[in-house]
Amino acid sequence: MTRTQTWTRAGAVGLMAAGVGVAILWTATRSRVDAQTEAPATPARPGPVEVATVAATEARSRQVYHGVVRPSRRAVLAFTEAGRLQARPAAIGDAVEAGQALAALDRRGYGNAVRAARASAEELSLREAQLTRDRARAAELRRAGVTTEAQLEAVESGHARVDAMQAAARAELAESRRRRDEAVLRAPFAGVVTDVMVEPGELVSPGQPILRIAGRDGHEVVLQVHAELAGALAPGDSLELTASGLEAEDPLARRRLRGVVRSAVASATGLEGLFPVVVDVAPDPALRAGLGVEAELRGPPRAALRVPLSAILDPSGRRPFVWRVQGGLAERAWVRVGRLDEGQVEILEGLTDGDRVVLRGHLRLLPGDPVESSAGDAS
Repeated sequence: MTRTQTWTRAGAVGLMAAGVGVAILWTATRSRVDAQTEAPATPARPGPVEVATVAATEARSRQVYHGVVRPSRRAVLAFTEAGRLQARPAAIGDAVEAGQALAALDRRGYGNAVRAARASAEELSLREAQLTRDRARAAELRRAGVTTEAQLEAVESGHARVDAMQAAARAELAESRRRRDEAVLRAPFAGVVTDVMVEPGELVSPGQPILRIAGRDGHEVVLQVHAELAGALAPGDSLELTASGLEAEDPLARRRLRGVVRSAVASATGLEGLFPVVVDVAPDPALRAGLGVEAELRGPPRAALRVPLSAILDPSGRRPFVWRVQGGLAERAWVRVGRLDEGQVEILEGLTDGDRVVLRGHLRLLPGDPVESSAGDAS
């Protein structure tokens, strides 16, 4: 064997040995990787969570309602007769006293009617006086036998007819005076003119609004409330109102006012299903019509299941739920939520009295996870 053949055979043996070594190394590495992949991973246990027990407690619905201050006494004035508006001395913003003339129709026709009725009444008074004398003479002649009984009865009948005509004339005169007086609009109470609808010279019809007046003393607020809260209010109940705009130095400052329920309507007045509640506001020198006020009302006490808001996951979504603890394991419970009050959510469906729910730490939970409480049940 030559030297060249010897080196060739040695090189081939070395390459073969190297290939076998590489193959053995690859097989061992692959086996180790497969073993690591196939080995089951130990699940990470969720950390401690805070758990609370659900219990039925006393709940009272609370709602804030808004209203506007208005005068307690208001009136829209109109004439009861038709005519032409002759004068309207009152203007918007004028302060008026009770009985003060605010507007007047042309009263010439009403004055003529009064004079005619008075003349008719005076004429009948003269006729009545004459018939009284005639009846006295007829009675004297009848006693003397000069006249008959029928003649005396005719005189007495004429006197009775005149008496009836006099009564009708007096009624007509009173009605004429009433219509003449109704041609002048007078303030029914002391107040301020808030609006005028007709100018002098215009023709007006009976009942047509002429002007609006509001009283200076006394204010009220009308609150439109839900049935549950309206039913809990009664006349005489005290309410606390909050208003802004009373302080001249700080118009945004809020001040508390005291109110007393005057009336609560037992039926809704609109399609919204709200019930009007009229509240008298305690006197305040700075109080004026048009100011906005707020009133926080609470409904009657009732039993309700409530949990802290932190226990609800997706509270504003379509399917809110809580993690309920059953047998030490986490269980998803779909719930139907109600009112939120002071951080507590009312549960309408999905939980019962005595259920235990997770308050904090529930973001790491999965169904069936063991639940470990951090410090016992929260109250």
